[in-house]
Amino acid sequence: MGLSKKLFRANRIALAVAAASVMASTFNASAELERVKFELKKSDLSKALMAMSEQAGVQIAIPGDLKNSTVKVELSGEYTVAEALDVLLSGTGLKYRFASDDLILIASADQGNDGSSGDDDENIEEIVVTGTSLKKQDLSAPVTIYTKEEMERRGISSVEDFVRSLSGNQSSINDATSLNIENPEGLSTQPNLTYNIQGESAANLRGMGAESTLVLVNGRRIPKSPTVDNSYVDLNGIPFDAIDRVEVLMDAASAKYGSDAVGGVINFILKKEFVGATTKFRVEDSKNGGDKYTLSQTLGFGWETGSGLLTLTKDEVKPTLTKKADWTTMDLREWGGTDQRLTIYGQPGIVSRFDGTRWVRVGSLPEGDDGTDFTVDDLSLDNLVPTDLRLRKTLSSERDREAIYLSLNNDFSDSLTSYFNASYSKNTTVAEKTTPLLSSYYVPESNYYNNTGEDLRVSYAMDNEVAAGLLPQTTGVAESNMFNLSGGLSYDLGVNDWTVDLNLSYGQSKFSSDQYRFNTDRCGGVARFDFSQDVDGDGDRDVVCRDFETNEIVEVTDGLWGLIASSDPDVAFNPFGDGSVQSSQLQSRYEYFSAAGPVNTEYTVGVDAEGELFDLPGGTIRMAVGAEHRVVTQDYQTQSRAAFTGGELKPQQYIDSMYVETSIPLFGKDNAIPGIQSLELNLQARYNDYNIPDGATQSYSNTTPRIGLSWKPHEDVVIRGTWTEGFRAPSNTEIIGPNQASFVSARPVFDPYDPSGNTTLRFVRLINWNGPVWFSNTSGFFPSVTDDPELAVVTIPTLEMKPETSDNYTFGVDWSPAFLEGLELKATYTRVDYENRIAALNYFSYPMDVLLNIPGYGLRDPDTGRLIGIRSGLINAGERKLEAVDFDVTYDFETSVGNFRAGLTGTYTGTLEDAPVPGLQTLSRNGAQYGPDFWKGRAFLEWYDGDFSATFTTNYSSSYENVARSLNSSGDLVETTEPVEHYTTFDLTGRYSNAESGWTVLAGVRNLTDTDFPFINGNNGRPWDFQRVDARGRVMYMEFKKAFDL
Repeated sequence: MGLSKKLFRANRIALAVAAASVMASTFNASAELERVKFELKKSDLSKALMAMSEQAGVQIAIPGDLKNSTVKVELSGEYTVAEALDVLLSGTGLKYRFASDDLILIASADQGNDGSSGDDDENIEEIVVTGTSLKKQDLSAPVTIYTKEEMERRGISSVEDFVRSLSGNQSSINDATSLNIENPEGLSTQPNLTYNIQGESAANLRGMGAESTLVLVNGRRIPKSPTVDNSYVDLNGIPFDAIDRVEVLMDAASAKYGSDAVGGVINFILKKEFVGATTKFRVEDSKNGGDKYTLSQTLGFGWETGSGLLTLTKDEVKPTLTKKADWTTMDLREWGGTDQRLTIYGQPGIVSRFDGTRWVRVGSLPEGDDGTDFTVDDLSLDNLVPTDLRLRKTLSSERDREAIYLSLNNDFSDSLTSYFNASYSKNTTVAEKTTPLLSSYYVPESNYYNNTGEDLRVSYAMDNEVAAGLLPQTTGVAESNMFNLSGGLSYDLGVNDWTVDLNLSYGQSKFSSDQYRFNTDRCGGVARFDFSQDVDGDGDRDVVCRDFETNEIVEVTDGLWGLIASSDPDVAFNPFGDGSVQSSQLQSRYEYFSAAGPVNTEYTVGVDAEGELFDLPGGTIRMAVGAEHRVVTQDYQTQSRAAFTGGELKPQQYIDSMYVETSIPLFGKDNAIPGIQSLELNLQARYNDYNIPDGATQSYSNTTPRIGLSWKPHEDVVIRGTWTEGFRAPSNTEIIGPNQASFVSARPVFDPYDPSGNTTLRFVRLINWNGPVWFSNTSGFFPSVTDDPELAVVTIPTLEMKPETSDNYTFGVDWSPAFLEGLELKATYTRVDYENRIAALNYFSYPMDVLLNIPGYGLRDPDTGRLIGIRSGLINAGERKLEAVDFDVTYDFETSVGNFRAGLTGTYTGTLEDAPVPGLQTLSRNGAQYGPDFWKGRAFLEWYDGDFSATFTTNYSSSYENVARSLNSSGDLVETTEPVEHYTTFDLTGRYSNAESGWTVLAGVRNLTDTDFPFINGNNGRPWDFQRVDARGRVMYMEFKKAFDL
């Protein structure tokens, strides 16, 4: 692989300038002719080039592998920059290029299409930079760059592993948490995870919510996953082996990218140019399962005017197993926790009777009773036995991933170039589900085994049916597909370095899930459930099924209901016993269901122009302007859901944007004064107009400004700061979503604002929002005994939703002291003040007198003003505040046994607190389970000597509090906390890479000592927090990579 494909992180400033400027086609002849007095002491080539950069006042972007070179060079005397480079690079196989006035790109000579060296520089890779549109680095932006080589040295082999390793990221949605759907804070806007998200992964910078992190590929948006209301990009759709580097901006970037970039930006830059072929095979062996096998092939080819690259990848990952992790029960008392086994399901089934007012649980039959001959008196709560029904055999799913990536570039002339990128990924996961369960299912007196003479409700687990082979073990298969196309034309106007870029992109993301399960719909899915009328004339409403088209009453025997209601002993389902006597037709009703989820599509057309305006004493002012039109569509296809506001099943969002950016060098090398070596101002602004014309005419417009300032008081120090407004518009599904009624456990509610003055406690219980007083769902029905409506918990879209806004501030210092060559220190303070957060408030956790003050939270009868419903959907909930510090220290030094680099990088989150509503105490999220850790970081030591290198890494996350919030009898919010221990792991990687043979071999261990996972109690029965620990435990791996000439 060519050296220019691996960019040296140590020189991040030069790299970012290269990224912003590589498209420039003119070079400054005066820079070549001006003579400079150089005094470069004998040192490694990379260090000599950095010293030359400082002495000449230019920026030099160097390739990553250069730091491994043992070549020593020195230079003394007066030379032009070009002459000095000729001397320093002589015999190294490297070439250079003047990309702009003060930027020089260095690349390996084999980057040419034919593999030859020379002055041909047309194939130096075009690079985009995160957070700016200029061909000049914005030194004020806190951007960190991670090369693919650096990831390999740390043993990282997937996009999910990389993102969860970031000190500023909270891994709230990953392969393990998505399987268990355990984290309500991973998406702060989500009241419920609407769809199965098995096998997905998301970024969540600063713990601000996955919907507030913008994920880009090659600087462009890609479609979000359709699984959870269009809120995040599934990281597993990004081909890891096609990555060249990743740029992470830990700051809002709405002035550059528009909506969503409130918490930060992660930009995956994929490979573009490479001549040759590389084959890679990797195997991982994990202590708890999760073994992984990867085969990857990269082909690079070229022609006279361009080049292309193709990458193919295949991954197979085995499931991690609870048994291998020594977790065999949800009774956590032996861990120091509580017994979290369930008593809401049972075998024999747990029976409830209707006492004339409500359903009351009366118990189950004794263990071993077959349920064929019993009376109500035989049922007892003393017979209930706690069960491990939620305990799966797997901690994460079995996965099969396939990915393909294609990049094409062509020069039509010296001025006109084109580019094209295409990627496709398919991610298939298989996961074991829990034992088939029936939750409080209605069992009429007609059931053959119901000897009580009354209708009952039964909660039943089918453990023994599965063990006896009468039913198969339930498994779920999920498949996600992501497809992206992007391309464009770039034209050099030939005037003041101005270029114009016309670009197009299209992407699609879709998700489907398949599994065997019972059709528990009372009407079998073939008719409409109706419980609104007295059909037989006895004064009580009756359950009937009506034909969808004729509305006639029909008899339904489909699905499980046909067995439940049967009086035939050969057919009837028996939910009362231990499963030993069961319907012979049970397995025939265990049906294959394929659920095609929504399909997200996104296409963008944009035009960008960038170039020089005029010169100031401090340098040249550059400007970028552009416009963009984007269309985002979420197609629900034929998915059965409740009625949508406006009746739209295919809502679209149209976004039109314009932006401008300029950099103003107030001071530079030509007018520097003591205390101000350079001073540069960066100004950005973007106008966004969001429209949703279908179903609900809703629009948002917003102009987001940004100011950045970088000051270099001394050659060793850069001081930088930014202020920007963040902006996130509501997504389609946050505005156009389903009307839903929820069945919840009863909770007493009083309405202090009742117009009649009646504050009597009422109960949140049941209702079908589109019907009178009746709650219905796929589990059967629940009758009310009064015509006075109980309170409903409803999910209703909020058409009046406002955009989220934020004020983001950063202040940072970069210091490279001359007295200790090789040392770099960087620190950045970040503050975010967030308003109008789109979130769902838990009506079980906040006082009602506070919640009902929120406009739209309480739903009232338009005639009486009486409270009839409580909104559980999304609202503009309130404020959030964040304060954090990111730090990065590296030190490069030489010894007689090789070169070393030591480093410490991390994040301290001092504040992350929510004020959900006015008048309510703030809730602290940092240092708590569903928030970022106080401290998270890593320390590392790298060693290089010729073809050999090694990396040792220590990863650390601080202790935190397991916080439970509830209301006491007085309606006050009460917190209970339990401490969870800190977590420290160690990684070790060894690497051999020989350019002559083309062989690269890696071997290593992640979590070297197999550190025990910190115990957490009350985590839905799981003893560990998979946001913070890798379920695989210790992972050993080997990787073989061979490069070939074509």
